[in-house]
Amino acid sequence: VQLSRIKGSKDHKGKTSYSKVPDKDKPPTKGLSQSPPLVLFFGNITKWGPQADGFVYSDDFTDKYDATGLVETHVHHCDDLDFKSKALAKGFDPFTSPAQALDNGDPKKSNHGGEALLVHSYLFSIPIETDVMDRILALCPGPRRFISCELRVKGVSILLIVPYFWAGEGLSARSLAIMS
Repeated sequence: VQLSRIKGSKDHKGKTSYSKVPDKDKPPTKGLSQSPPLVLFFGNITKWGPQADGFVYSDDFTDKYDATGLVETHVHHCDDLDFKSKALAKGFDPFTSPAQALDNGDPKKSNHGGEALLVHSYLFSIPIETDVMDRILALCPGPRRFISCELRVKGVSILLIVPYFWAGEGLSARSLAIMS
């Protein structure tokens, strides 16, 4: 139990003894390391632009979250390199899946989706192995609607996945296919 305060009390003979009592504001950490928790953020931003950029790269935000998952960035594949370059300059390892063009009109203006995973560079994150990703994509026909990476923390590999499900369908067959 995490202990941080000392409390004095008198026994039946009037003798004062002091003991540590748990801090009520902090959860017990018995058996756990004293490392800070990994804090993740996930959000549907509707479109990457100046407002989302200013929010995600603000000092308050970057100090609070270790990794950020974003869907519906609408970042076209032509702009993906610029998106990644800025993320790298801001201290993130970026993993992205560009928005998918729609059949009607200009693909830079008429697209949907786009996923991004931004992991602080002080953490060890790597892309999913190519052969594993190839198997996953073979099971999920159609355009990719997720981004993922492997995060290694204290000898443990954590798979971070940011899926973008079909809107308004609930757990439809198409959304379930993304999860598979």
